[in-house]
Amino acid sequence: MKNLLARRSLVVLTTVAALAGGVFVVNAAAGWVATAADLGQPPPNAAELMSDLEQERAYAATLGDQLREVASRATELETALAAAQDKAEADAAAAAQMASRLAAAQAQLAALQAQMGAAAAQPAGSASSGGTGGGSSDGGEEEEHHATPEPTATPEPH
Repeated sequence: MKNLLARRSLVVLTTVAALAGGVFVVNAAAGWVATAADLGQPPPNAAELMSDLEQERAYAATLGDQLREVASRATELETALAAAQDKAEADAAAAAQMASRLAAAQAQLAALQAQMGAAAAQPAGSASSGGTGGGSSDGGEEEEHHATPEPTATPEPH
């Protein structure tokens, strides 16, 4: 029985020591938290919190409006960019067509200059004697034919 009484006493003492140690640890932790916490400033009251909340809501609404405006402008810019790209493509097609027409006109000009050079190199008499003038002459041959009228008979008096 002595043994039983000694065991029970040891369990009770250990339990009391554990509880005392727990109280000591809790007090130490509370002290550390108290030194770390800023207790010099009182917590805000409910009215201040509601005021801050309303200010934040107003700010969020303003940001939402600005975001919608930016999105609208982005859409406008996308539309303008698409229109500019379409115009650039149309201008490129027109430029290609004009370049083709210019090349054809330059070829025609070169051919005309070659004909003029060949005509200038021929003597004046050979141009009216049935060369290969065709229909592209400037009418000079016709003036030469009309410049010398043929003789006509004079009418006799009655």
